[in-house]
Amino acid sequence: MKLSEIRKDLEPSALAFEKLFVNNEGLAEIEAYIQRFNPIKVMKMEHMEIRHSAILAWLFDPKESHGLEDKFLKAFLSESIRGRDEKGNITALDVARADLRDATIRVEWQHIDLFVSCDFTHLKKPTTWAFVIENKFHSTQYKGQLQNYREKIEAIFDAADRNIDIKINGIYLTLHDDPPEDTSFVSLKYHDVVSLLENTIQQNAHSLTPEVSVFLTHYINILNEATGMSKTQTKMEKLARELYLEHKKVIDFVVEHGASTDFAFAARALFDDPSEYLELKAIGKRSFYYNDMGNSLISFLPESWADAFDGDSEDGYEWPGCEDWWAAYPIIAWLEIKQDSGAKADGRKGQLRLIAEVGRLSDWPTRKNLIERIKSAAVQNKMTKTIKFQAGAENEGKKYSKFLKHNSLVVNDVHDSEEIEKAMRALLKRFEPEFDAIGEALEGFHTYGKGAE
Repeated sequence: MKLSEIRKDLEPSALAFEKLFVNNEGLAEIEAYIQRFNPIKVMKMEHMEIRHSAILAWLFDPKESHGLEDKFLKAFLSESIRGRDEKGNITALDVARADLRDATIRVEWQHIDLFVSCDFTHLKKPTTWAFVIENKFHSTQYKGQLQNYREKIEAIFDAADRNIDIKINGIYLTLHDDPPEDTSFVSLKYHDVVSLLENTIQQNAHSLTPEVSVFLTHYINILNEATGMSKTQTKMEKLARELYLEHKKVIDFVVEHGASTDFAFAARALFDDPSEYLELKAIGKRSFYYNDMGNSLISFLPESWADAFDGDSEDGYEWPGCEDWWAAYPIIAWLEIKQDSGAKADGRKGQLRLIAEVGRLSDWPTRKNLIERIKSAAVQNKMTKTIKFQAGAENEGKKYSKFLKHNSLVVNDVHDSEEIEKAMRALLKRFEPEFDAIGEALEGFHTYGKGAE
């Protein structure tokens, strides 16, 4: 069956594609939303906890370039202890009335995400306010973490100067609803940060440069999306659901075949559109029994291997332990494609592999004999570089043992079905000698099988 015919059976109509992709205002609106510029996203920093700590430290520091002086710092600290009436400690009103322009801000000091200290030496008894801020953006606290930080700061200040009145406060800043394990810490959410920052900007807009205003707008957008407070994001999500319901067939097709590879098309073409389980298909000079196929994998057995397991029996033989494993034979082979991943991946390149594996025969002596036969074939035919098991493959209790080496080819475009099919044929042709050698080694092996009843 030709590739064009295969595709025709699976594709939505051209009219359906046009309806979605040609002059669709909703799709254009979503695309514009996705493509909007945000430097924090460009640098892929929006989910990095340490970068949020760095931005907050910059906003906290009265001496930094934002132009807010101590305004945001006071708003943040006072909000964190609002309503807390702890005898001997500071209150939100104390913070709001204080001059914090000489505050010291530390990032990752003593393994603490953010540390704020404010010294008041002019008082009758010198006083220091210390704020231990644990920042959790997608992550969660581990057992004893907050208590450890609090005790560490208490020990540091206790050893420093007993003549200073120390007020230590813990703040647990989270993106999600995760209460602090240490009850001496107060909880503050990132959606509170958004509100505090917006109010501070509004009240001090006259002191902000255009560059700072733009940056803070970008940062607020990041936080709004992360906290689910973005009205624009909510609108786009609703629009996306409406588009999906209206164009479901087209979108499902695009998701399945656009983001994935064209492996399935290539496999169908290679095996001439297989439809029956264990259907015999000729590929090049060899024949293979088709087993199963997915979007990135097709499994099969070389004809000589299957014949060795079936012998002369019309009903074949049963192999205990393999009844529900692939084709129910003790061995299976398959072709598999994997796209390259990582920072340097271009979304096109991938690796095509030919894999063969001895399965989970429950009778260990029989499984051991099978592996030893394959090993002997490799030695006798000088194929030890291409047929090689891992150490201990024949050990009792081992269930799965792969044995083909140097068994991959680079695919430059995983969306090119013709290139994939060509690579498939090349791998199968390359391993024809190995297929033949193993087939010969397995002759007579059916005697180890259990006769089908």
